[in-house]
Amino acid sequence: MRSNLSFVSFLILALAPMCSNASSSCAGLPGTQRVVAETAKNYILRTYPDFKADDLCLQVTDSQDKWEVTYRLPSNRLGGAPVVLVDKQTGNVLRSYRTQ
Repeated sequence: MRSNLSFVSFLILALAPMCSNASSSCAGLPGTQRVVAETAKNYILRTYPDFKADDLCLQVTDSQDKWEVTYRLPSNRLGGAPVVLVDKQTGNVLRSYRTQ
């Protein structure tokens, strides 16, 4: 447990400068979730270049041993948002997929 906290603390300190200039999609999230959201957002930009997140809010959900990051879609949109699962211990992306 202590190593998990150390890793999360490291992530917050190491990535804080990147998050200070974060777009509004990450601005309202608490520290750890903001770092996880930025990691997932960068992964989405590289992996799904056709996905446009204009005016969509990031949603970070605590799922036991991982974080689940996706975008909240408007009610008139049926799917297509990427979902990224990030390991809580390592901060690595475990997998990703797109909704349909």
